Amino acid sequence: MQYITEETEQTGIAVLLKLVDGDSILDTYPVEYPECGFGGCDLIQSPDNSMVVLALFSGQSDYAFKVFKASEGKLVLVFEEDYSFGEAIYMWSSDGKKLYQIVDSYLYMDVSDFETHRVGMLNIFDVFENSKETKEITYDFAGFDLDELDFFRMTFTINDGKSCVVMPNGVIMCIE
Repeated sequence: MQYITEETEQTGIAVLLKLVDGDSILDTYPVEYPECGFGGCDLIQSPDNSMVVLALFSGQSDYAFKVFKASEGKLVLVFEEDYSFGEAIYMWSSDGKKLYQIVDSYLYMDVSDFETHRVGMLNIFDVFENSKETKEITYDFAGFDLDELDFFRMTFTINDGKSCVVMPNGVIMCIE
């Protein structure tokens, strides 16, 4: 089985999430068109392919997501977060039990202080326990040209088997 998305022209529906097996569509979940607009979506599958994140973005710096699992050929909504302001990226923990989200908060920075800035938030979701832990991401970028530092370029990586965040200046912060 696999998960796919399809944009639609249906009134009030932005995208359809489909659970498919070969050429057969097993189930479909319609995602309503949000007030903030719909810019697109991404799918991020868990390591064992049992769950998927449907990451939604407005194209106007708003993000939301929904976590689904496949159960007996049906899509089951497990966890969701409504739209919030910012830009977000996602990664599953190596065991697939937690979902990591980085939310870029560059718009809230005080650029008059060139030492350490809050550049984002790391949210850790336990989708099984329906809980969320939030950590502030900060790093020192003294000496960097602010015009060349791209705050949207925080990424995830695996380092020695651990999930990590790579900062725009190359600093790696492990989160597992």
